[in-house]
Amino acid sequence: MAVVALVSPGNAPGVTTTAFALTLGWPRPALMAECDPSGGHVLAGYFGGRVPYDRGLWQLALETRVSTGAALANLPKQTVPLDENHQRLLLPGLRDPFHGVQVTDEMWEGIAEVLSRLPHLPDPADVIIDIGEVDTDLPFPLVSMADIVLMVMRSSFTQAAKAKPRLAELRNALGDAAQIGLCLVGDGPYDIAELARDRNLGPFALTVRLPEDARSAAVLSDGAPPRRGFGTAPLMRDAAIVGRVLMRHLTEFLPANVAVREGVA
Repeated sequence: MAVVALVSPGNAPGVTTTAFALTLGWPRPALMAECDPSGGHVLAGYFGGRVPYDRGLWQLALETRVSTGAALANLPKQTVPLDENHQRLLLPGLRDPFHGVQVTDEMWEGIAEVLSRLPHLPDPADVIIDIGEVDTDLPFPLVSMADIVLMVMRSSFTQAAKAKPRLAELRNALGDAAQIGLCLVGDGPYDIAELARDRNLGPFALTVRLPEDARSAAVLSDGAPPRRGFGTAPLMRDAAIVGRVLMRHLTEFLPANVAVREGVA
């Protein structure tokens, strides 16, 4: 099983939406964890406020102060199902952005420990973490325990310029062995191969692309009514493909950390 962290250089095309789409199309049971210190979006956006703000990252953070074991045992109470079979779950993010500064380093470490143990439980689940922008508030314990970190950005000069120092900081902090990938959203002036060759950006362990699909993105980000065939719309179709590509990559390069269950490609 695997832990995937998604980050951005800022002003990115929806890291939360990208993480959400990946979770819905993931080839195995998965938990999406909204861990952006600036706050969560899915309860207000996708669910339109219909789910009460009585569970999520803040409650989990408080529980880790008592015991990470107890926090892990109580984790199901902090999640929201994203499908009928509870194979896709959401750990909602912070409702109050001012809570972000109250989550201490020790609490982030506790959250990281809880999430890192999910893939190794009797009923395991992969973890897809929405961390948001790489800045001074970056919850480093979550980044450091991920099997791969995906930088989500557009193919533009502005995004590339913002990404360069952030990628350099990630590599300096995580070390040469870190698995850092690139996820481009939409078309742009630079193709994915050109960006991957840029020494100020790369090297990348993996490069993937998702399409610009505003209609499908609006369903996930703002709760817009899904149109007929939403499950096979460009964003959802390609997110499922990217999920399989990620799993194959992690299985090949991190065999000790990613256990492939029988029947999963």
